[in-house]
Amino acid sequence: MHPDLQISRLDKLPTRLQPLAHSMLVDYPSSQTFSQFYKAFSVASQTELNDCLPVFYAVLNPARIPAVASLDPLTLEIGSRLYITIFAVRRLINSRPTPETFPYLWPRLSPWSRFLQTFEEFLIEALGVNSLDTIFRDLMEFCDYMCHKSASNKSLLVSDPASAVLAVHAWQCCSDDFLNYGDELEMIHDILVDTKTPLDDILDGAFIQMSDLARLMIEQCKLAVPSRSTVTPFHLPNIWCLQIALGILAALDNIHGMKHDIMTSKHRLCVALIPMGLPKILAIAAHYLITDPKVADMGPSDTGILGENCVMLLNVLHMKHRGDTVLRTAVKHGMLHTLYGFSKMSQLAEVTQSFLRQLMVDFLTPSTVYYHLLGDLQTAYTDLKDGIIDGHHFCEYPLLADGWSTLIKALRRRIKIRELFDSSMEPLPEVCGSAQCGKIGFKKTLKRCSGCRQVLYCSSSCQTADWKSRHRFSCAKERSTCAKARIQFRPKDRALFRFLLHQEYLCAGAAQIAFAHAMRWWLDPDIRLYTVFDFTVFPVKIDTRKVVSDELAAAVSRASGVMDMMMMRLPVGAGLCDFMFRLAREGSVVPDAVKDIAQRMHLLDETEIKAQMLAAVQKERVTTIVVDY
Repeated sequence: MHPDLQISRLDKLPTRLQPLAHSMLVDYPSSQTFSQFYKAFSVASQTELNDCLPVFYAVLNPARIPAVASLDPLTLEIGSRLYITIFAVRRLINSRPTPETFPYLWPRLSPWSRFLQTFEEFLIEALGVNSLDTIFRDLMEFCDYMCHKSASNKSLLVSDPASAVLAVHAWQCCSDDFLNYGDELEMIHDILVDTKTPLDDILDGAFIQMSDLARLMIEQCKLAVPSRSTVTPFHLPNIWCLQIALGILAALDNIHGMKHDIMTSKHRLCVALIPMGLPKILAIAAHYLITDPKVADMGPSDTGILGENCVMLLNVLHMKHRGDTVLRTAVKHGMLHTLYGFSKMSQLAEVTQSFLRQLMVDFLTPSTVYYHLLGDLQTAYTDLKDGIIDGHHFCEYPLLADGWSTLIKALRRRIKIRELFDSSMEPLPEVCGSAQCGKIGFKKTLKRCSGCRQVLYCSSSCQTADWKSRHRFSCAKERSTCAKARIQFRPKDRALFRFLLHQEYLCAGAAQIAFAHAMRWWLDPDIRLYTVFDFTVFPVKIDTRKVVSDELAAAVSRASGVMDMMMMRLPVGAGLCDFMFRLAREGSVVPDAVKDIAQRMHLLDETEIKAQMLAAVQKERVTTIVVDY
């Protein structure tokens, strides 16, 4: 045992206090003894508290923790013991023992702190105390003091699963005024960042839900980025609150330093924070941290790292959210300006360049298929256009320059298509869903399948014929798939998807697809094919594939006759979503030409084949595409 905790130290106490101190060392002191000791040491000096440390150590023996059954009804003896325990915890913390005593004190403080957390509400009512919040905050301050210059003490603290639970509970106790508890919050951060305790175990131990932890985190972040403030959207003096909260988030949600697989991890805390406004907070913070000269002057290294972490977390939130909501929020609050600020920074690490390029190429560029996000990007791009004519005009970093070049090319093309989409007086014409009919364009209202609500028919006879031949087998599947699609995409987005695919086919894909079909049919005349337009990359990648699944076989079968089947692959967070479209033609110029060329492939060279394909495509009129899901 450490000398400071040995009973002999009590001899240093004033003579009047020594008998009281020794009387507390018995196993079960009387309530009268407790009362006398409490009165005497409530007004003790710092030196007297230090010399009384062996008593506090003895009182906090885990063996003295009362059994649950003894708490109701609470006897005077048990109540006195609990009251003096709370007093001992407070006085022990106030006595400021040397860090060398921590390995002896923590094994006693830990189980008692767990007991106080578990029965907090009961103890407040039974003992008549106002709150135990002060104890839990003081415990964090005590741990900070003990671990400040001792790595071994910190290792001991972090290795105890109860420490993480205590840290979260103490964090809740700081929520009334985060700004006044800087040291406590720093200790909470250090414990939760290094803990090996699973998040579920921490939540169970602290008796809180994921949403409670998320709200706690958001409230602290708002001290740096007030969500409703328009005059001062970023409070620089409170930046440390944001830094601590984001550090805890990254650690608890398994994304600290991008060391873990952020693609497959659940990140449930991040998901809970999305509807609470975290994307907006991160976007505003990143914008000011990277672009505001005042922020850069206070410490470009630290603020740059925090700004990068904000952008990294925005990436994670986007990957965990199906749709464009997170990126829209980020772009509205300065994401392009933030990326521009990164591009102008000096000595940007290569790993940071690679990460930022990923954001531009793998997330922002593919997401230009979303109608509203594309509008937001257009606004931001117009604001920055003078400075980013092309990726190499202003950026000295090769990786970032490549990212800007890809993003800008995609933006320019998609913005033009969106403007064409908005200026179209009439939508793309509809087509009869019956493969035996396939008529395009109608003045009358078409009949819609009441099951899947997707397939349209020009007459009852077409609907009946299609139901008997094919649609009855696929209707339920379409209904299920479409229900999911409506949750993920807005009507305006789905309309733009259709328009984008139509434009890609007309401008770039028709001859390429025809040539690919001819080559495959030459080798196997009976093969069933479909075409994939991969919009997750730019330029769009077009590929012809063989039908292998029953689901695709049914879709291709529905697209027979004067239709072709195409798959549009779209970005959805970190994942993909495949839409099936039917391509409607007036006549069958291209299909007939493809089949004819496939039969004569051995007689033609590649130049002749492509020339004949191009001639057929130029004669064809593709009037519409139909969402088939």
